[in-house]
Amino acid sequence: MDIAFILSEIIVVAAYVTLGVTYFVKTKKGILVYLSLAGVFFLTHYALLGAWTGVVVNIVCLLRQLWFYFDDKYNKTKDYLSLFVCIALIVGCSVVTYATPWDLCGIFAGVITTWGVWQKNVQAYRYSMVINSLCWITYNIYLGSVFAVVGELSLLVANVVAITIFNVNWFTQHKFEKTFDEVLQEAEIQNLIIEEKVEKSRKVSKNVEKSTKQYKNVEKSRKM
Repeated sequence: MDIAFILSEIIVVAAYVTLGVTYFVKTKKGILVYLSLAGVFFLTHYALLGAWTGVVVNIVCLLRQLWFYFDDKYNKTKDYLSLFVCIALIVGCSVVTYATPWDLCGIFAGVITTWGVWQKNVQAYRYSMVINSLCWITYNIYLGSVFAVVGELSLLVANVVAITIFNVNWFTQHKFEKTFDEVLQEAEIQNLIIEEKVEKSRKVSKNVEKSTKQYKNVEKSRKM
């Protein structure tokens, strides 16, 4: 086992710790910052292993993070130019370094995460990272990087947990809101019923009062 391989394993652990943080960050800017730092670790890891497709994908992804960061900063949402250019760069640059069919895993991972990070919805990023993890697990098995496989598996589990927590919280919140709306609706219906009853009571009172006046007038006329 040479020094380059040992260093790559140490660096990839740091990369996965940094990347794992992104699953629990609530802002897109925060995700992009941590992704950039993780990208530096990953490209160093793949460079030490001589996996140049992995290096190229991560370099383009670093540029992608910067582009998307400024898009987000200046409120350029749904900038299709940045999406298509970044995907084209990943595919185009990877063609130069392509060596084996296993490289397709790294290429597809870069494309799918580019789409996920580009989305305004943070949850879309988490879903894209599930596919991303499966691709990198396969690629790292081919490279023989044990820590990378273990790290990616751990990341996959953490991501699934984060997605589950988010979905449970979302369901609970919306279920409560739905129940609260139903209660308000029922209260409004009850108020309408009460108002109708009050209105009927008023009409009855008016009719009784009117009948009483008529009766008194008739009695007066008789006495006269």
